[in-house]
Amino acid sequence: MSSARRLTGAAGRWSATHPWTAILAWVGCVVVLLVTGHLIGTFQLPQSETSAGQDLQASEMMARDFPQHAGEFVLFDSRSLPVGAPAYQAAIRDVLSRIEATGRVTQVHSPLDPTYANQVSADRHAALLQFQVTGHRQHQ
Repeated sequence: MSSARRLTGAAGRWSATHPWTAILAWVGCVVVLLVTGHLIGTFQLPQSETSAGQDLQASEMMARDFPQHAGEFVLFDSRSLPVGAPAYQAAIRDVLSRIEATGRVTQVHSPLDPTYANQVSADRHAALLQFQVTGHRQHQ
Protein backbone atom coordinates (compact mmCIF):
# COMPACT_ATOMS: atom_id res chain seq x y z
CA MET A 1 0.00 0.00 0.00
CA SER A 2 1.36 3.40 -0.90
CA SER A 3 1.83 6.13 1.70
CA ALA A 4 -0.87 8.31 0.02
CA ARG A 5 -3.41 5.49 0.36
CA ARG A 6 -2.45 4.90 3.98
CA LEU A 7 -2.82 8.61 4.76
CA THR A 8 -6.20 8.77 3.01
CA GLY A 9 -7.40 5.67 4.86
CA ALA A 10 -6.24 7.02 8.21
CA ALA A 11 -7.95 10.38 7.57
CA GLY A 12 -11.15 8.60 6.56
CA ARG A 13 -11.13 6.39 9.68
CA TRP A 14 -10.45 9.38 11.93
CA SER A 15 -13.27 11.41 10.24
CA ALA A 16 -15.67 8.48 10.65
CA THR A 17 -14.92 8.16 14.37
CA HIS A 18 -14.92 11.97 14.98
CA PRO A 19 -17.61 13.34 12.62
CA TRP A 20 -18.37 16.59 14.46
CA THR A 21 -14.72 17.47 14.84
CA ALA A 22 -14.16 16.84 11.11
CA ILE A 23 -17.18 18.98 10.16
CA LEU A 24 -16.06 21.83 12.43
CA ALA A 25 -12.54 21.59 10.99
CA TRP A 26 -13.89 21.92 7.44
CA VAL A 27 -16.14 24.84 8.40
CA GLY A 28 -13.17 26.48 10.14
CA CYS A 29 -11.03 26.08 7.00
CA VAL A 30 -13.75 27.62 4.85
CA VAL A 31 -14.12 30.59 7.22
CA VAL A 32 -10.35 31.15 7.32
CA LEU A 33 -10.15 31.06 3.52
CA LEU A 34 -13.11 33.44 3.11
CA VAL A 35 -11.69 35.93 5.59
CA THR A 36 -8.25 35.72 4.00
CA GLY A 37 -9.74 36.29 0.53
CA HIS A 38 -11.73 39.26 1.80
CA LEU A 39 -8.68 40.83 3.46
CA ILE A 40 -6.49 40.36 0.39
CA GLY A 41 -9.15 41.78 -1.94
CA THR A 42 -9.36 41.59 -5.70
CA PHE A 43 -7.34 43.05 -8.53
CA GLN A 44 -9.16 44.72 -11.43
CA LEU A 45 -7.35 44.62 -14.77
CA PRO A 46 -7.20 47.92 -16.65
CA GLN A 47 -9.51 48.08 -19.68
CA SER A 48 -6.50 48.09 -21.99
CA GLU A 49 -5.42 44.66 -20.71
CA THR A 50 -8.73 42.81 -20.81
CA SER A 51 -8.35 41.64 -24.42
CA ALA A 52 -5.68 39.34 -25.74
CA GLY A 53 -4.87 37.39 -28.86
CA GLN A 54 -7.43 37.38 -31.64
CA ASP A 55 -9.95 39.30 -29.53
CA LEU A 56 -7.48 42.17 -29.14
CA GLN A 57 -6.58 42.05 -32.84
CA ALA A 58 -10.26 42.18 -33.84
CA SER A 59 -10.92 45.12 -31.48
CA GLU A 60 -7.99 47.05 -32.92
CA MET A 61 -9.12 46.35 -36.50
CA MET A 62 -12.67 47.50 -35.76
CA ALA A 63 -11.43 50.70 -34.10
CA ARG A 64 -9.13 51.43 -37.03
CA ASP A 65 -11.36 50.45 -39.95
CA PHE A 66 -14.86 51.16 -38.64
CA PRO A 67 -14.86 54.46 -36.76
CA GLN A 68 -17.55 54.58 -34.12
CA HIS A 69 -19.53 57.75 -33.75
CA ALA A 70 -20.97 59.04 -30.52
CA GLY A 71 -24.75 59.13 -30.43
CA GLU A 72 -26.00 62.39 -28.97
CA PHE A 73 -29.41 63.66 -27.92
CA VAL A 74 -30.85 67.10 -27.21
CA LEU A 75 -34.06 67.11 -25.20
CA PHE A 76 -36.40 70.09 -25.60
CA ASP A 77 -39.06 70.46 -22.92
CA SER A 78 -41.52 73.24 -22.17
CA ARG A 79 -44.32 73.28 -19.63
CA SER A 80 -46.16 76.06 -21.43
CA LEU A 81 -45.40 75.71 -25.17
CA PRO A 82 -46.30 72.75 -27.37
CA VAL A 83 -43.91 71.54 -30.06
CA GLY A 84 -46.06 73.18 -32.74
CA ALA A 85 -45.56 76.69 -31.29
CA PRO A 86 -43.39 78.95 -33.50
CA ALA A 87 -41.02 79.81 -30.61
CA TYR A 88 -40.56 76.12 -29.78
CA GLN A 89 -39.80 75.22 -33.39
CA ALA A 90 -37.43 78.21 -33.66
CA ALA A 91 -35.47 76.88 -30.68
CA ILE A 92 -35.16 73.44 -32.30
CA ARG A 93 -34.11 74.97 -35.64
CA ASP A 94 -31.52 77.15 -33.86
CA VAL A 95 -29.87 74.19 -32.13
CA LEU A 96 -30.10 72.14 -35.32
CA SER A 97 -28.38 74.82 -37.40
CA ARG A 98 -25.65 75.24 -34.78
CA ILE A 99 -24.77 71.56 -34.63
CA GLU A 100 -24.88 71.19 -38.42
CA ALA A 101 -22.60 74.25 -38.78
CA THR A 102 -19.85 72.33 -36.98
CA GLY A 103 -19.60 69.96 -39.93
CA ARG A 104 -19.09 67.13 -37.45
CA VAL A 105 -22.55 65.55 -37.33
CA THR A 106 -24.32 62.87 -39.33
CA GLN A 107 -27.61 61.00 -39.13
CA VAL A 108 -29.55 63.98 -37.81
CA HIS A 109 -33.10 63.03 -36.75
CA SER A 110 -35.06 66.20 -36.13
CA PRO A 111 -38.40 66.05 -34.32
CA LEU A 112 -39.64 68.66 -36.83
CA ASP A 113 -39.25 66.12 -39.65
CA PRO A 114 -42.50 64.11 -40.01
CA THR A 115 -40.40 60.97 -40.46
CA TYR A 116 -39.31 61.28 -36.82
CA ALA A 117 -42.66 62.24 -35.33
CA ASN A 118 -42.12 59.53 -32.71
CA GLN A 119 -39.51 61.83 -31.14
CA VAL A 120 -42.27 64.13 -29.87
CA SER A 121 -43.91 63.24 -26.55
CA ALA A 122 -47.57 62.29 -26.33
CA ASP A 123 -48.44 65.55 -24.54
CA ARG A 124 -46.57 67.47 -27.33
CA HIS A 125 -44.44 69.45 -24.81
CA ALA A 126 -41.16 67.52 -25.20
CA ALA A 127 -39.11 66.71 -28.29
CA LEU A 128 -35.88 64.80 -28.89
CA LEU A 129 -33.21 65.75 -31.44
CA GLN A 130 -30.83 62.87 -32.25
CA PHE A 131 -27.54 62.94 -34.16
CA GLN A 132 -24.17 61.23 -34.48
CA VAL A 133 -20.90 63.07 -33.87
CA THR A 134 -18.19 62.14 -36.36
CA GLY A 135 -14.58 61.60 -35.46
CA HIS A 136 -12.36 58.88 -34.13
CA ARG A 137 -12.82 57.31 -30.73
CA GLN A 138 -10.00 57.90 -28.27
CA HIS A 139 -8.36 54.79 -26.80
CA GLN A 140 -7.16 54.55 -23.23
